[in-house]
Amino acid sequence: MPGIKLALENLLELNLPAKTRTEINGPLSYVTSFNCVIMSVVWCKVLVPTDFCNKVIQARDATLDAEVSNIEGLLVELTDLRNNWKAMWNEAKLVASNLDIEVNLYHGRGNAAGAKRKRRFHDDGDATADTNLLEQNEWDESPEEAYFRKSVLYVLFDSVTGGLTVRFKAAKNISVDFSFLWKYFTISAEHLELKAKSVADKYPADISHDIVMEMRHVPTVHRSAFGQSQLSRVQLLKCLREYRLEGLFPNVSVSLRILLTIPATVASAEHSFSKLKLIKIFLRTTMTQARLVDLARVSIESQRARSLDLDVVLHNSAKRKARKTPLFVK
Repeated sequence: MPGIKLALENLLELNLPAKTRTEINGPLSYVTSFNCVIMSVVWCKVLVPTDFCNKVIQARDATLDAEVSNIEGLLVELTDLRNNWKAMWNEAKLVASNLDIEVNLYHGRGNAAGAKRKRRFHDDGDATADTNLLEQNEWDESPEEAYFRKSVLYVLFDSVTGGLTVRFKAAKNISVDFSFLWKYFTISAEHLELKAKSVADKYPADISHDIVMEMRHVPTVHRSAFGQSQLSRVQLLKCLREYRLEGLFPNVSVSLRILLTIPATVASAEHSFSKLKLIKIFLRTTMTQARLVDLARVSIESQRARSLDLDVVLHNSAKRKARKTPLFVK
């Protein structure tokens, strides 16, 4: 904030029109107020753990269960921050004292609480005052702290956690539906069949009810082929493919693929559009759709593309496009 304040003050030293100087004075007054300090502290506490959670979820190997566990941990951390609001208030006061900023929370136009004036009658005036005083004494807080807690902090945290809760419940429901695919050692046979039938009912176009019969034999095949240890969903799919058991358990294999291909975030789609903007510049407006799609695929999967052997790729391409008949006949 000191750097922003210095930059705005340097702008005021220039020969600027009155309208521009007025527009600069607004941000300058906000930066030098306690409102800016307290909101910077609050948003820093909210955005830092959210950023770490997003980076973990957006990792290449992150699956839906990883999203569920990370969002659940983030919700717990945000709830703890909401309950420990006093620590954020004290931290903001310490920062304000170091910056020589007065601890005065500006409420905007209107009364001290920043709300619209309500019509009051003669009989309810004392009751309202007694209620506010009782709540303030219960929390042992000043009027400034009471306004910050009720009108700013709780509203902000409830909005953030509300959106995360909706996303958490949706991801958790999908993860619970498919959990029988790798937790069959800890589930009873009846419950296992009910879970498999439920998934077949939800995805009738991709999964048939034969998955119920397949899940009866999966634990036995697992013990004989893979050992007693429980495998993750990725390891189980790799083992089915490595041991060529996909033909024996086709619906289990398809179910695992559905679970593993459900995107944890929309970051991959956003990256795809960003890559298209980088590839199709104005110098390449005449390229065909097929070439654009191929270049976009190579750019998105650049890590895998770098691991390919170019000699083998060129040899296969030349072999595939080799002419069937000779041009010259002796």
